[in-house]
Amino acid sequence: MIDLHASEAELMDYVRVRYKHLSPPWSAGLRMRMGMIDAAEAARHQARGEPEVESWLDTLPDHVSPDEARNRARGAMLGMAVGDAIGTTLEFRVRDAGHVADMIGGGPFGLAPGQWTDDTSMALCLADALIADNDFTPRSFARLLVRWYRDGYNSVLGHCFDIGNATRTAIEG
Repeated sequence: MIDLHASEAELMDYVRVRYKHLSPPWSAGLRMRMGMIDAAEAARHQARGEPEVESWLDTLPDHVSPDEARNRARGAMLGMAVGDAIGTTLEFRVRDAGHVADMIGGGPFGLAPGQWTDDTSMALCLADALIADNDFTPRSFARLLVRWYRDGYNSVLGHCFDIGNATRTAIEG
């Protein structure tokens, strides 16, 4: 376990050591766009048959049963909502500006302990769309986001609050 107040370099080292196996190698095209290699080097990689599309975009084979996948999804959603409810206390503050040892609520929206922000509301909209269609259908997800924005669907306060500018622009068109 690492202290999340460690330096960014320490955090990155921790992630690299423990989770490297979860990160596929970057394509030559991506490394070129990030300035890690030049165009000539990228062309050599592509000439050797390296795919331009990242391997992480490929669908991975199922390794868990549908029941286990559903259980993991529920746990992930619960963990996200709990983390969001804890983190709302410090929302929009700079890192290390304060510490939270319990779910106390507050923050810029004056939320009660256990209440979540727009992050969880939008994730719940995504989960609802995935469940309804048994697949990702952008139209279903967009419809639920509009419902959240207009009617407060999946919002703990019954109305949309804390919506980011990019999200608002995307919904309003």
